[in-house]
Amino acid sequence: MDKVAVDQVALAGTGIAGVIAISASEGAYEPFDAVAGTVLAIVLISLYRPRPAQTTAGAWAAAVPAAAVGALLFCLIISPLVESIVPDPSTQNRSLAISSTLSIIWLFTAAVGATVLAHTAHRPAPRP
Repeated sequence: MDKVAVDQVALAGTGIAGVIAISASEGAYEPFDAVAGTVLAIVLISLYRPRPAQTTAGAWAAAVPAAAVGALLFCLIISPLVESIVPDPSTQNRSLAISSTLSIIWLFTAAVGATVLAHTAHRPAPRP
């Protein structure tokens, strides 16, 4: 299996594991959710390397999935902290407030991560 295939499998597997970790938990986020997110982030960091891109569009195409998964793991890691900060007006409103806060954090983190990765990966072709 070539390096690109390994990177894509690592990215996809880590993303799926993150979604399962978030979806499988019931009720409040727990410290173990942060542990699971940290372990998945370590796996992603150790296995995934962004490939150099010849074009800006290619750099963005490679950066967005990695940034989205990284942002998901970041939200999983900080979820117990966010839950402890959000006030407790009512159970239903609190759940919505926590989900909304994590969604905004995910969007911001994914956008920043994609920008950084795209600028890092974009390397014009060397001149002969």
